[in-house]
Amino acid sequence: MVKVGIAACGTTPFTKDEEQIESILFKSTNNLFENNLKINKKDIDAVLVSTNNNSKYLSPILSEMVEFNQKLLIL
Repeated sequence: MVKVGIAACGTTPFTKDEEQIESILFKSTNNLFENNLKINKKDIDAVLVSTNNNSKYLSPILSEMVEFNQKLLIL
């Protein structure tokens, strides 16, 4: 049996501003690394994006923007 866990997360405050979702995701990712200095990009096995935005493929888009080498892709 494989053990799975969430070590950290990044968040952004809710806003009604017309900011692009990719920009918000990038801010959230920066938040993750700023608040968890022991976590490195190489430690990331999967990216999960949860949003009410109707855009598709946000996990792969974010992974490419931040240069994650994911082992697991969550769409």
